[in-house]
Amino acid sequence: MALHATGDYLVTASHDNTWAFVDIRTGKVLSQVTNENVKAGYTAAKFHPDGLILGTGTGDSVVRVWDIKSQENVATFEGHQGKITSLAFSENGFHLATAGQDNTVRLWDLRKLNNFHTITLEGETTSVRFDYSGHFLGVGGADIRIFSTKQAGDTKQWDEVFQLKGHTNTVTDFEFSRDAHFVASAGLDRSLRIFGN
Repeated sequence: MALHATGDYLVTASHDNTWAFVDIRTGKVLSQVTNENVKAGYTAAKFHPDGLILGTGTGDSVVRVWDIKSQENVATFEGHQGKITSLAFSENGFHLATAGQDNTVRLWDLRKLNNFHTITLEGETTSVRFDYSGHFLGVGGADIRIFSTKQAGDTKQWDEVFQLKGHTNTVTDFEFSRDAHFVASAGLDRSLRIFGN
């Protein structure tokens, strides 16, 4: 599921090859979207910060961007070699980060519709998040890796700045605080951890 920026709607994405746009107040499904090109089921979904587009990932490693109003697939990104486990939009809306079972995180420029950077890690990547400033990117898996951005010519590069260790099993999800002063994470070790600076 993914919550819309207004807090009034959510999207559910399913292994049945559909995603649905739901009014939270009434519980009514406003639309349920199918697409003949989606055959492996949805494994991730996230709204763009402006609420006008939706990103989805599937079991056959394809990332799609949808126009919410028209319910059309407006962009498709390929390059992962396993199911998409997580995706995140930067707060300014320019970039999309996708994590996959192939142990990579790919960063896509939504203005140029290209993959401008790939991070390869050991072990499955389960979750990916930008902080609110867009300067930090976190990747969950065996632990949480934090990357910082810098401009290198015409492109952004992401360098690992630190690791957050403490979970004894896979990190299933995490979130930056609004000011990025702490990270809250949950894992298969049945623990919730808060990492602060």
